[in-house]
Amino acid sequence: MKALIECDAQFGNTERIAKAIGNAVAGEIHVVHAGQAHPTTLESMDLLIVGSPTHGWRQMAATKEFLGAIPDPALLAGAVRECASQHGEL
Repeated sequence: MKALIECDAQFGNTERIAKAIGNAVAGEIHVVHAGQAHPTTLESMDLLIVGSPTHGWRQMAATKEFLGAIPDPALLAGAVRECASQHGEL
């Protein structure tokens, strides 16, 4: 399995969790910061995991930008997007 773990971290806690998940998942795992993640990478991935600290109950700006840049056809083609946004915003 090929997975992309996109994380945004301000103090390093979310990054540590992302790396721990990456170590626990079998396969080819790429852990990248939100500013370095490219939605086109999803075409070759089986799984997308997104981690972001919240500020004011919302994800950080770089994560929101990354999720917003994912084209809908990429999602329909098999990329998995799971966003735990309490407000339904991406």
